[in-house]
Amino acid sequence: MDDYQRFWLAGLLEGEGSFRFSKRSARVEVSMTDKDVIERAANIMGTYCRDRGYMTRSRKPVYRALIGGEAAVQLMRSLLPLMGLRRRQQIISTLNGSSARRGQPKGEKNNRAKLKRGDVIEIRRQREAGQSTGVLAKRFGVTMSAISSITLGKTWKHIPYLRNGEPIKGLDRHHMRGEKNPRARLTRQQVIDIRLRASTGETTSGMLADYPVGRSTINRVISGKRWNHST
Repeated sequence: MDDYQRFWLAGLLEGEGSFRFSKRSARVEVSMTDKDVIERAANIMGTYCRDRGYMTRSRKPVYRALIGGEAAVQLMRSLLPLMGLRRRQQIISTLNGSSARRGQPKGEKNNRAKLKRGDVIEIRRQREAGQSTGVLAKRFGVTMSAISSITLGKTWKHIPYLRNGEPIKGLDRHHMRGEKNPRARLTRQQVIDIRLRASTGETTSGMLADYPVGRSTINRVISGKRWNHST
């Protein structure tokens, strides 16, 4: 980014930009109905022009350019001397939040943590064994969403996720597919059977009594919207 681009972007963000700390990272965003302006801003920021998916009252589509993480931090530091007082305060507040987040202790060392390392390991073990999210949330004194995040490896990432006593590296949603997902109510063989029966012309209603799922799940299995990794 040269000086001309930085001055132009600073002027745009002064009037139309947003500097905030959201979803655990710093963010810089600008939105407007002028697509050519957003495309230019996105090019300077190193991102893309995106359609926000809604329109103004005058039926004009809204476009935005957004960056987050370290790229947003570097951009804010670069623009800080060029911004007005209100925007400088927003940037400083966002940068302080980002620094505080990076320096926050992990796990039970964080004074806001409600769980300990052993609790997390036990939650994952019991969830994989089939225990419900609601029961675990009540037992450990946290929310159901917290249990789900722990189970899926979205939180407490520094604690290795174990399966059958062995750590899983690079846990992501692909490790939780099909029968490996502790919430799965069908087996791979049942999925194959459902699709085979559907291919012979059998209706969904005729299968309901044979499987522990509802009509919509069976329809999604048949259409490939569910268990699409299993053929």
